[in-house]
Amino acid sequence: MLDQLKCWVITFVGAKATFERLRKSFGSVAWFWSATENNNNNAWNRNLSYDGTGVGRDNNNNKARAYSVRCLRDIIRQGFYFFEKMRIADIYNLEKDNRSSIFLIRDGNFYRAYEHSALLFSENIADYHLMKRLYKVINTEMVYLGFPQTALPKILKDKGLLVQSDTSQFVVLSPFESKQDFELWKASVPCHAREEGELLLLAQERVLPRFTDNHPLHVYKTGYDCMVSVYKLVENMKRGYKYSVGEELKKDAFQLGLIAFRIAQGGRGSSVVKLYEKAFLQVDVVRLRLRLLQDLHQLTIPAFTRVNTQIEYFVKQLEKGC
Repeated sequence: MLDQLKCWVITFVGAKATFERLRKSFGSVAWFWSATENNNNNAWNRNLSYDGTGVGRDNNNNKARAYSVRCLRDIIRQGFYFFEKMRIADIYNLEKDNRSSIFLIRDGNFYRAYEHSALLFSENIADYHLMKRLYKVINTEMVYLGFPQTALPKILKDKGLLVQSDTSQFVVLSPFESKQDFELWKASVPCHAREEGELLLLAQERVLPRFTDNHPLHVYKTGYDCMVSVYKLVENMKRGYKYSVGEELKKDAFQLGLIAFRIAQGGRGSSVVKLYEKAFLQVDVVRLRLRLLQDLHQLTIPAFTRVNTQIEYFVKQLEKGC
């Protein structure tokens, strides 16, 4: 009975449109469309048989048949319409050679303008809040702005603009000119890292190569190692502690790494002295939480000793800079 039920489920999902074919397919074959057509009337499909181990392939099936399809990308529903969401890599390529058009990318109920489109929008239409973040998938920072789609008609009316092109993925406004240097403008926008690790990645890739003083670099390196060790410790805790005391410990360790990062950026006089004072105070906070977790039997003695050894080495680097 269970085997029969399995056959009914798979064949109903991949069944054909006509009732007669649907009835005959129960318990035998399931069909799925591919994205490749054979001619104006027929297209390629794949099929699975209950008594076979392979995947069948056929190009002589009429497009009118209601085969099932595989989900290849996310799409966005807006009212009764569905829009395919653009990947960030596609947006990056779209903007790479763009100099005179504003591409408003559909993103749920919002429009977003990236890179050159964001610059042109800010200069020629409205000075909306700009954001910049690192996209790991393309290892690149991108500037963008956004606003509700319901605001676009008013923007067009107030500025006397017309939509040049309207596709399922974006709206195009053109032509426009910019009076600013794009790279200088982009560099002036602060980066809003969405993940804690992104800030540290930026520190390693963009800031560390500019260091000239060797000692602040050691401060940052040892502080960063302490933070990583704490994050690894928390991952091995029991759930009840991991998402309570463990999360607080991670925040404290990240703050410690951030202070070390700012010390490594450089500073003079009272400002750098205050950073060192904050670092010593933050070390005490981290040590206290570690001791608490060790007393609650959430840390093994070797793990507790190992992370405290790293913290002690970090403290020595701080003391050298005082």
